Amino acid sequence: MEEKIFMVLQEIQSKMDFMDNEMRNIKTQLQGHGEVLKELEYTMTVSSAKLDAIEYDAAHIRSDLEELKDELCLRNQVAVKGSENKVQLKAVK
Repeated sequence: MEEKIFMVLQEIQSKMDFMDNEMRNIKTQLQGHGEVLKELEYTMTVSSAKLDAIEYDAAHIRSDLEELKDELCLRNQVAVKGSENKVQLKAVK
């Protein structure tokens, strides 16, 4: 009887050792996952900052293009008006 109890206790101890080892493995994996998550958060922050900079630059480029468009329209209007004036001068001569 004592021998059976001893064998059962050994089996329980063996299972507890196995479970302890498994818990260590799980903790190691969780630490690795935590490090990966921290790196992903950092990468996301950097990417977000870069995207903000790109959006800022795009807004300035858009503004510059609008100014150029307006200036080209004015120059076109001046050129058309100049052509009209030349036609009228020729008609007067």
